[in-house]
Amino acid sequence: MSEKLYKKVLFWFRRDLRLDDNVGLYHALKDSEMVAPVFVFDKEILSNLPSEDRRVEFIYNCIKVLKEKLQELNSDIIVKFAYAEKEIPELAKKFRVEAVYSNEDYEPSARKRDATIENDLRNSGIAFRQFKDTVIFSKDDIINSQRQPFVVFSHYKNAWRKKLTKDDYIPVRTEEYFDSLAKFKSHEFPDLERMGFGKTNLNEMKLEPGAYGARILFNRFKEKIVFHYKLLRDIPYAGGVSYLSIHNRFGTISVRTMIYEIMNILSSIDEKRKESCNTWIDELIWREFYMQLMYHFPHIAYEPFKQEYQDFPWENNFEWYSLWCDGKTGFPLIDAAMLQLNKTGYMHNRLRMLVGSFLTKHLLIDYKLGEEYFAAKLLDFDLAANNGGWQWCASTGCDSQPYFRIFNPVKQSETFDPEARFIKKFFPMFSNVPAKFLHEPWKYESELKEFGIVLGEDYPRPIIDLSERRKIALDVFENHVKIIK
Repeated sequence: MSEKLYKKVLFWFRRDLRLDDNVGLYHALKDSEMVAPVFVFDKEILSNLPSEDRRVEFIYNCIKVLKEKLQELNSDIIVKFAYAEKEIPELAKKFRVEAVYSNEDYEPSARKRDATIENDLRNSGIAFRQFKDTVIFSKDDIINSQRQPFVVFSHYKNAWRKKLTKDDYIPVRTEEYFDSLAKFKSHEFPDLERMGFGKTNLNEMKLEPGAYGARILFNRFKEKIVFHYKLLRDIPYAGGVSYLSIHNRFGTISVRTMIYEIMNILSSIDEKRKESCNTWIDELIWREFYMQLMYHFPHIAYEPFKQEYQDFPWENNFEWYSLWCDGKTGFPLIDAAMLQLNKTGYMHNRLRMLVGSFLTKHLLIDYKLGEEYFAAKLLDFDLAANNGGWQWCASTGCDSQPYFRIFNPVKQSETFDPEARFIKKFFPMFSNVPAKFLHEPWKYESELKEFGIVLGEDYPRPIIDLSERRKIALDVFENHVKIIK
């Protein structure tokens, strides 16, 4: 065995809550004789969250699972409730480690925090080493011939696929170096209440935490659903997606592992199934596209990518905004989507585009308000993906939909929820109502009365006239485009 670089290091878990195929952990174990894992519930982040936040509870459960796995290996994890910017350097000095290892985070605030920590550690003679783990390609891995980042997804995707080799997605075998885990017991584990958080309805959702939970979902997806993904992914009631977004967000499964296992399937299936698998991989590429955009253009976290939309004349009718948030717009598919978000912390991707288009185009409400609401509610909230999706809807982002493409909620409902199965799931009052009455309920007031439903009392009338508001939106966007030209 070759001589180790260090005697003692800390490995700082962040959005990589697993032992398997963890690049930073792999290198820490390989490079050091003794590795002590640590996780910090960062007060800087948690102070901005509501007291009932499903994400905090999910992370909390994931850390408990991680702790159990480490204890099975006669190791443990140091868990702190503190400001990470101060706590990590203090722990490193307290335990006299020679280095702190972690995986990279590309969000602007995380990069700023990490730069501060690196400087503090350096002043104490402690190395800070970070590794690419949450993505296949990052930073400047994929740039165009002018050495600039891609701002058109199709070009980025083509370059991503052209660059990809098997070496990029072969999982690292962390388990080969588990002997380097520090042998200790940690009794400190802050509880949710002490951190200011209460229990949520997470248990009702049967969302298994940790790597085990991620593996259950991925196996189910890999063995059956992925072959029909292209066909079913736009149908909100069909269960035709992976539901792995929260696990991707907190790293309870590795992107390399997922791509490796799907790639291994491709050679033995027909072209139709292969196309479906590749459609799913394209979604992972979208994730990386938005991450590299956030890395290269950090201003998009606060401003439109297209600077010409900086002073766009949003109407920002806050009564409409409140009704949109509460799922009371009078458009059943939009309202059902918002209820899904509010009750579960999840929203189907097709519906994210629909409610985003409705808010920014039909209601002419600033995309930042929708982005903030999703940020507060989504279990799988990821700054880059959420920002990219909202700027796509609002036509303010790079490679976004043109402003004149406005989703029609009625047509979307008829196309993707023709039997109103999704609508009825979140509005049981409609359970016996024929689907044809539910895409445009305002046209069937008398028929709905026969089922005991009175519009304006049992279910709201539409807050706007779609055709009228579409025309207004087009006029506003067209006038703005003329002005900035």
